[in-house]
Amino acid sequence: MVRAKAGLLASLVICSIVLSVLIIFGQPVPNSGGRGTGPWFGPKPGLHEISLPGRIYICSPNQGAILIETLSQTYSDLVLTLGQMEYGSEKGGDVWVTGEYTSDSITPGVLFRYDYQISRGLLANWLTMFYETDFPFASIDSVFVPLDGGPVKFINSATGVLWQLQADLPLSVFQQAAAEPRNPAAYPMAVMGQGETYSVAAGIFDLVEAQEIAVPACQLEEVRIEDIIHSFFLNPSIILEADGTETYTDGFGALRIFPSGALEYTSGRQGQGAVFWDQPQLMQATIDFLVAHGGWPGNMLPVYLSNRPGESVSLEFCSFSKGLPITGENVGIAVEFQQDQVSDYQRHLALAAEEAVEIYAEIKPLAWHLASDSQAGQFFAEGNKHISDLALAFYWQQDRLIPVWRVWTGNQVVHVAASDGRILQIKIQLGGQ
Repeated sequence: MVRAKAGLLASLVICSIVLSVLIIFGQPVPNSGGRGTGPWFGPKPGLHEISLPGRIYICSPNQGAILIETLSQTYSDLVLTLGQMEYGSEKGGDVWVTGEYTSDSITPGVLFRYDYQISRGLLANWLTMFYETDFPFASIDSVFVPLDGGPVKFINSATGVLWQLQADLPLSVFQQAAAEPRNPAAYPMAVMGQGETYSVAAGIFDLVEAQEIAVPACQLEEVRIEDIIHSFFLNPSIILEADGTETYTDGFGALRIFPSGALEYTSGRQGQGAVFWDQPQLMQATIDFLVAHGGWPGNMLPVYLSNRPGESVSLEFCSFSKGLPITGENVGIAVEFQQDQVSDYQRHLALAAEEAVEIYAEIKPLAWHLASDSQAGQFFAEGNKHISDLALAFYWQQDRLIPVWRVWTGNQVVHVAASDGRILQIKIQLGGQ
C-alpha cells in the first residue's frame, strides 16, 4: 500500500511538472476528450493586443506627415510608449480641457488613428495606467502626442471635439521617431485640402506626389476544415450544392464551406440575455469565439464596428501586410452578434505569402483622381460629398493585391484604386460606430 501511494504521488508530481512546462511555453494542455472540448486552434490574444490603432502618422511642420507601417518595430515602440502614459505629476484643478478639433489641432507630433470609434472601456486596455472612468468621453478615434510636451489630445473627429490632458510619458521616444523615422509605409504625405466638389475633415492625410510602394504576394488562408466542422457540430448532416459548396448542419446552425475556401456560419438559435454589450465585452466574446472556431490569426486588427441597438452588432477584422490592411469583397473576418451570441460568422482571409517575390506598383494622391474624369472623380463630383477619413490599404481581387484608397464619406466606404481612380467597391456601413 505504501509503495502504491508513493507511486501515485510520484505520478501526480510528474503530471504537475509536465502541465507547468506546457503552460509556461504556451503549449496546449491535453484535455479529457469529452464532448465539452474541441480542437485547439492556437493561443488567445489579450484585449490589449486588439485595442491598438490601425494607423500611426508622424506629423511634421507645414502639415506634412509620414505613415508608419502598422505592426512594425517603430509602431510597436510608439504604442508601448503611449501605453505608459499617466496623469501629470502636477495634478490640480480640471486636468481635462475640452476644445474644438480643427486643422490647427495637428502640430508636429505623433497621431494614432483608429478606423472606428473606440470606447473608453476598450481604450483603457491599451492605456493601462487609466481606468475607464478616468476618461471624460464616451469614445474617440484619435490620440495625438505633440513633440513640444504640450497636452495629449484625445479626438472624436466625428463630433469635432477633443479633450486635452497634460500627461507624463517618455516624450524622447516620440521625438526620436520623428527625427529618424523608420518603417515608413507611405511618404511624403500632407493634410488634404478642400476640393471644388468635395469637402475634407480635419486631420486627413493624402500623398503629396505619386510614388511606388511594395505590394506583397498573397495567398488565401488554409483553414483546417475538419477541425472547424468539429468545433461546431458532433454529427452534422451534409448538403452538397451544385457549385461545390458544402453545407454542414445539425438542424439549427449551418456551416457553409465554399470552393474558394471561404467559411460562413449562421446560427439558427435566438440569443437570450442582455442586448447592450459594451466594446470590451464584444471584443472578448469575439476573441473567445474565433479561438474556438478557426483560431486568431497573427497581424490582425479590428477595422469596423457597428451597433444597431436592439438588433445586432457587427465587427470586422483585417490582416495586415507591409503595414497596410488587406481588404476586399468578402475578404477578412466578420462576426455578428444578436443579443448574447454569435448569429453570423464569415472567414476568408488573404495573407502575405512567405518566400514570395513582391512587386512594386505606382500609387497617386487621391486628390489627383478626384480632379480627373476617373470613376472616383465622377463619383465625388455628385452632391458635394464630405470626406471624413482616408487611408491606404491593399484590395484582394483576382488572386492579387491592388493598392487602394479607402475613403469614408457619409455611411459609405469607397475603395478607389490608387493607380488609376477606378472604384472597386462601395461598402455601406449600417449603424453608428
